[in-house]
Amino acid sequence: MLALVGGLHCSSSEPGVSVDIGVSHHLGDDPEFEGVRYGDGDVRGLTNAAGYGVVLHEAYVVMSAFELVPCPESRAEAAMRWLLGASVAHAHSGGSARVLGVPHVLDLMARDRSLLAQATMEPPPGAYCEVRVEIAPADADAVGLPDDVDMVGTSLHLAGSFVAPGTQRSVDFELRSDLTRDGRLEFQRAAQGGGGVELSEPGMPRELRLDLHYGGLFEEVEFDLQGLADQEFFVITNLLQSMAVIVCDGGEHCAMP
Repeated sequence: MLALVGGLHCSSSEPGVSVDIGVSHHLGDDPEFEGVRYGDGDVRGLTNAAGYGVVLHEAYVVMSAFELVPCPESRAEAAMRWLLGASVAHAHSGGSARVLGVPHVLDLMARDRSLLAQATMEPPPGAYCEVRVEIAPADADAVGLPDDVDMVGTSLHLAGSFVAPGTQRSVDFELRSDLTRDGRLEFQRAAQGGGGVELSEPGMPRELRLDLHYGGLFEEVEFDLQGLADQEFFVITNLLQSMAVIVCDGGEHCAMP
């Protein structure tokens, strides 16, 4: 489990709201995955819609940023802020206080539904509508650099084997990418659907979980028909599209059984 650190001080005069962030992963919610749960270091067996069977032995991805995106400001709010003056703290200020910007290497071969990383950040009070997640290469100071693979300068590393449709021959593969991509995610609630999050007074939601569903990791990938650049693009796109930010109301919905 990684502890995300750094850049968590609110720059406005208004104290930040403490928000716990957790990152977890599992195959996904499709019926075909029901009851399937892998342990630490277990190889993952996946099949994509094109019929490629994949056995995954190593899987690292670098989350370089997790940013809370404020809701758009209304005209009335903008006018009020102008009337009050720039010296008054504004809910949408705070700069780096809204961002966890230290690269963290996530090991997707860890036990399903375990915490891959966790942190506490202190964004300025206010309404937040989205989360921006960035995948980018790790630097030498990244948290969670593994001993078995050099991840410096790399945003994604996957190694394993595949069997193409209509064949029985297993072929080894390795995907290493230095691409930088990001995506924006809306908040979801386990109990009552989606919507923005108001971070202000005690009793409001203060715990968020970033879920990564890796069951569709290789969708659109055709190992023997595509170049490495296309394969890397599809895998990172699938990673970003598989993510969901869960609002944990009261904490019980973020339990990791």
